This record gives sequence, C-alpha cells and structure tokens, in this order.
Amino acid sequence: MAHEALPSHMVIRARRSLDGAAARRWLAPKVGMWIAAPSTWRSSALSSSTRAFSSHGLFEPADSPFRAEFDGSFKLSEHSTVPPEDAPTRQELKRQLHSTVARIAKEQKKLLPSNFSLLLIFQAMDAAGKDSTISACLHGVNPIGCQVSSFRRPSEEDLGHDPLWRYGYKMPEKGMIGVFNRKTNPLAQHDRVDGVRGLGGRVLAWNDLKPSPVARLGSYYEKVLVLRVHPEFVDEERLTRHADVVNMPPCAPHPLWEERFQTINEQERYLARNGTIVLKFMLNVSKKMQARRFLRRIDDPSRNWKFSAADMNERQHWDQYQAAYQDAIAATSRPHAPWYVIPADSKPFMKHAVSTIIHDTLRKLDLSAPYVAERKLQRFATAREFLAAELAAEGLPVPVYDQLTKARDLEHDVGVVHESTDRSLEMIDELRALPWRQLSKGQRDAAKVLGFNQQTWDHNDEGVNADFQDLYWSVPSRNRLPAHG
Repeated sequence: MAHEALPSHMVIRARRSLDGAAARRWLAPKVGMWIAAPSTWRSSALSSSTRAFSSHGLFEPADSPFRAEFDGSFKLSEHSTVPPEDAPTRQELKRQLHSTVARIAKEQKKLLPSNFSLLLIFQAMDAAGKDSTISACLHGVNPIGCQVSSFRRPSEEDLGHDPLWRYGYKMPEKGMIGVFNRKTNPLAQHDRVDGVRGLGGRVLAWNDLKPSPVARLGSYYEKVLVLRVHPEFVDEERLTRHADVVNMPPCAPHPLWEERFQTINEQERYLARNGTIVLKFMLNVSKKMQARRFLRRIDDPSRNWKFSAADMNERQHWDQYQAAYQDAIAATSRPHAPWYVIPADSKPFMKHAVSTIIHDTLRKLDLSAPYVAERKLQRFATAREFLAAELAAEGLPVPVYDQLTKARDLEHDVGVVHESTDRSLEMIDELRALPWRQLSKGQRDAAKVLGFNQQTWDHNDEGVNADFQDLYWSVPSRNRLPAHG
C-alpha cells in the first residue's frame, strides 16, 4: 500500500508475541476497514468498543468450556470439580497466570477512561478459594479502578427497602472493576473456636453453635441461595407476599424464588444495557476437598481465624446448597450475564481459568484511548508552545517527545506516532544506521516488537526490514498526538 495515500499522522500497534506476518494477519480487519472507507475512520474508532455486543445490543460473552448453558438446561452434576486431564502443570499454570494478570492490568488502563464497567460476582461453598482467587487475578490492577464490596447482615435501613436495594448503589462506576464477595468479621463472631473448644474452654457440639447465615451474605445471589436453604430467615425481609415461604422445607419450589430469578435477570439486563458487564463465577469445590481445607485451617494456627462453627453448620446442608446452585445458575445464566462454573479442587487451575475469562472479556470490548477532537489537539499545540517558551526562558532544555521511546511505557503494545510520512521514513532510516548497542531501551523494545533482534538489526536484514515497512504503512491511527516542531 503506497504511503502517499495515507494521512500524515500514523500509528503502528503490534504485539510483542507476534512476528511481522502474524501481526499483519491480526490487523487485517482494521486495515480492511480503513481501505473500504478511509473517510470514516473516526466514526469507526468511536464505535469500536461496541464490537463485543451482539446484534440485539447486549454483551456477547467470552467463550469458555466452563460457561453454563443459556437455555436453562444446566446441570451442576455434569461439571467436574477437578481440572481436565490435559491441564498444564502447576508450574505452567502459575506462569500463565502471571502473564494473564499483566494483560488484565493493561486492559484495565483502557477500561478506566471508557464508558464501560465490569462486575465480578463470586459464589462458592466455604473454603473454595474465593478470596485467594480474587487476590491472584486482580493483584496487578490499579487500585484506583477497582472496588470490592461485601455485605453483612441487613441493617434496618436495608430492610426498609426491597431486597436488591442495598446492592444497587454498590454497582461499579463507569471505568471501574467491581467485585461482590462475602466477608465475615472474625472479631464480631462469638462462634470462633480453637479447634472444637468454645468460650470458656467448654467442648461444644456443632449443633450448640448456630450463627445466622444471613450474617455472611455476599452478592444478591445469596437471596436465592442461602435464604433458599434457610427459608426461615426470609421473614426478616418483611415480605408483603409469599409470607408462607418461611414454613417451607429447604429448596422446595415456591413462586417467591421464581420471581426473584426473574428480578435478577431483569436487573442484569438493565446493567448490560447501560454498559456494566456482569461475570458470575461459581467455584465448584468437592465435599472431600472442602474437608481437607477445613482440617488445614484447624491444624494450622495461622489459619485458625478462617474457621468458624458456621462453616460446619452449612456443610450439613451440602446437598441443599448444590440444588440451590443448580436452580439459580440454570435460571440466571444468560448471554449478557453468563455464569462460569470453575473446577475448584485445584487452586492454580481455578485462578488461571478465572483470570483468562476476565482477560478475554475485556479484550472483546476492544477498548482504545478516548477520541480527542481536532480543536482540542490544536489547544494542546498552543499549550506546548507556551510551556516550551517558559522552560527556554529559564535556560532549561525543552524535552522533545521521542516517538519510539513510547515503548518504555507499553509492555505489549507499542505505538509509534509520527508527524508526517516523510519525517517517519527519515527517523526510521536514522535509527537503522545506528548499531544495536547505541539504541535506548525504549528503541530496542520498539525494534523487538517489529521483529528485530541484535543480529538482524546489525546485519540490516532486508527481509525483516521489509516486514516492518509493509506493516507500518498498512495500519491507520486511532490515537493521534499533536504534531511537534
């Protein structure tokens, strides 16, 4: 493609893991869009973040073998609690997790200035690894763009509103990643025990300690999980209809639960229409693995604080909880708010699977830097002239933005923005005349993304250089910087 046919401001965005030919294949759809309608590239850039949405305008979920069916046919018993036989080793899973977390952090930088938000909901039986999974998958993100919400026993104000009221104002803001997770305060619970000894050293039977499960609520799904297993606590919500549910056996069919499933679906559809992506994870742990982790919490003094008599009480309702999870997931797994049932007997695999789904979801949004209008770019140029004159008056050097050093701030994507096509070629030629050892770190990173290494650079490999030229002049810019003199 002749570079004279392209505009003066160019950008190249490639991936470090791709060679020149693979990068061209990856960028082919964007290049084709440019060729087909060169005068509409701005509107295409503005609408690029809607590509992850289906024809009916709601979110199209990321593919995963652990995604629950959308037609209501979900069966929890058909989902294994152990990783597949061909799963990578623990060491490889940890390595992949580290890489995926770094990519999530990069996608979060694009999410922050966008009009989208991401809500992550984690549900599981006790000791499934919710906290450690959240920590492992999000430890690389900017804390400014992440908010974690936990919900304890409803207050009087909460009970004065509808059951979902207190969750509404905790939804993540635009650009934020929100997490709904359950949290208990060990200092506020009198059922914390040392082994099986209670207050005063008296040996207690588990039936002697029955803390209310509603003190351990997480997301709004507890309204159809915990309360369905313990319908006697529904009476606290001051129902005006279906008050007879408190006398029903655990997990028995009742119109109240069907109405709540419908309400949750309507709320999540509303969130999707307004740019909030809802991802729901059920960490599927086996009863035997839960017993092993409970024993570890009892035997390890540093983990005693994690163990509670309430954990044993809820374990006695294992089958009821499994039935409640199956009904809730089958009724509320939808394309705009999917459920993912993750094997949780292996924590390294569970963390890898969850992080991959989060990253793939953010990638499907195809976010980019916000568009800056031409009139604002002109103001930037004026501001630059003023700042440069101020530094020059003080006898200080005026820094000039080296376009190729942008690689220092980008780990995987490198943008090389140039003032004009002629100046771009001159800059490339000047750099190619320098030996590898004289390049700055940022210039070396940029060269590596383009397929160069020390050997091909110093020997002026024409094949690699040709790949660079083809890729450079084939890619339009969506991130324009003001021209510098």
